[in-house]
Amino acid sequence: MFGETLSPVPPAALVAAIDNPMIGIAMIRSVSRPGIICVVGCLVAIGSAQAQQSPTWSSNAGNLEPVNAPVNSAGEGFVDIEPCFTMLISDIDVPAQESGPLTTLSVREGQLIEAAQELARINDSLGQLRLETARTKLDNATQKAGSDIDIRAAQNALEIADSERRTNYGLYNKGSLPKQEYDRSALQAKQAELQLEQAQRDQDASMKEVQIEQLNVHAATDSIERHRILSPIQGNVLELYKQAGEWVNAGDNVMRVARMDQLYVQGLLDASLHNPHEIQGRAVTVTAQLAHGEQVEFTGRIVFVALEKNSTRYYSVRAEVDNRMVEGYWLLLSNEEVRMRIHLDQPAIARTLQSTTYR
Repeated sequence: MFGETLSPVPPAALVAAIDNPMIGIAMIRSVSRPGIICVVGCLVAIGSAQAQQSPTWSSNAGNLEPVNAPVNSAGEGFVDIEPCFTMLISDIDVPAQESGPLTTLSVREGQLIEAAQELARINDSLGQLRLETARTKLDNATQKAGSDIDIRAAQNALEIADSERRTNYGLYNKGSLPKQEYDRSALQAKQAELQLEQAQRDQDASMKEVQIEQLNVHAATDSIERHRILSPIQGNVLELYKQAGEWVNAGDNVMRVARMDQLYVQGLLDASLHNPHEIQGRAVTVTAQLAHGEQVEFTGRIVFVALEKNSTRYYSVRAEVDNRMVEGYWLLLSNEEVRMRIHLDQPAIARTLQSTTYR
């Protein structure tokens, strides 16, 4: 059995097996039992060598952190951190606020968008009917509240009834009119007074009815507005979760958007080199490797220094870096490995806190 001749396994195939476990499984199945031992041994050896050559990154509370020690090199007036990784500052799943079929989808993946731009719309035909009904009721209530016919008619009736009462009172005092006739005229005057009071109350109720119908119009308008899916930020559409014609429920994520004009760059700094207060607010230059061996630089500033160490020696530092476009595409991408130089010979600038409100 051990005298079998082994088929040679190309080194490139072994490297591919390290990167893709499915390739490794297929390779193991394709060789003989002695070959399995050799293949597994080679995979372990190559994996160990790669682990020594490049840092392994893990996630701690959403932050990328190298398990192997990063490289920090200090010079006169600066300190370099490598590797660092870029991260999105604002990465938002945009939800639907109402349920219904998605009638329009106004953007595509990768598209630049503005804050408050309409991204999609959910069918709002029922909301439109409610709005039309509310507006009609508001018009009727406004016309009724603006009319004082009932008040003027009650005032005229009161004037006539009170005049008759006074006349009858004089006749009654002279003995020319029976008491019951005077009482009848006094009752009619009192009823006219009450009718005027009721007309004034009806006028006040009509004014309140106008306010109620105004609220109904506002509610119907807001309901229609909630059928529009708006961008909470200026940025790019990264991913579409729904397509036009699909049904969405309130709370379902329709798409993912993110800011790309600025990115976070995060790395680990050796605590023995500098204290956190010496790093906060410092200017940085970030160098990224592009295709064809091209290197590009981006500028920014340290905006966060961790309040706890990731290990006994290192603490996280994070910079905000300005990105830029070339022919409609951003040069710096998210999750990209870069090198960051912190300029200690330039004055630090305190970060201004800003509050952001999303609709």
